[in-house]
Amino acid sequence: MLAMKRMISMALSAVLLAAVSPAQSQAPSSIKSKVAVDVTAAQIQSILKLDNPTQHADRLAKVVDAGPYNFSVNVQHRVKGQVTDDRGTMHSKIGEIYYVLDGSATLVTGGTMVNPQSVVYDAKLVTPEGGNSTGPGYAGIVKKPYVTRKIGPGDVVFIPPMTNHWFSSVEDHIDYLSFRVDPDHVLPAGYTFPTLKSAK
Repeated sequence: MLAMKRMISMALSAVLLAAVSPAQSQAPSSIKSKVAVDVTAAQIQSILKLDNPTQHADRLAKVVDAGPYNFSVNVQHRVKGQVTDDRGTMHSKIGEIYYVLDGSATLVTGGTMVNPQSVVYDAKLVTPEGGNSTGPGYAGIVKKPYVTRKIGPGDVVFIPPMTNHWFSSVEDHIDYLSFRVDPDHVLPAGYTFPTLKSAK
């Protein structure tokens, strides 16, 4: 009986030691790197120059297949205006990171969307103007509490999937980049905005 207890104790000690000891993995002799993808400042400006100063624009610039996920960048332009009915949108699959280039606006996030309407998504309908480039999601009126902040050049905002967001006010205009993280590969990998093929 004593011998059995000792064996059990030794077995438990071995299991615990294995659980707390870091796994030793040998590095391979070589690793082939993936290829980086560039979008230059000149290319971004070439897209912005296409914008009509009096109209919104949301242009999908590039989608990259990174293996476990896609990521993309959109070049966006919003014109002066206000939203008075607290109508927001949320993306069910896509997370976004906003980086403001120029101008300023009041961005609202959070809250509770009531009677949400589904946003239909079809990758085949993605257009150079940015149509269908945020994946599936919802739109509707959002109830408080939510968070309101003014954003301007250099500001960064992280917007996870299933997060209500909208601009309640744009003072004159706002130009910004929207980096989108796509773990479900719903965006069309390899897409490139037409003018990027010539602009360097």
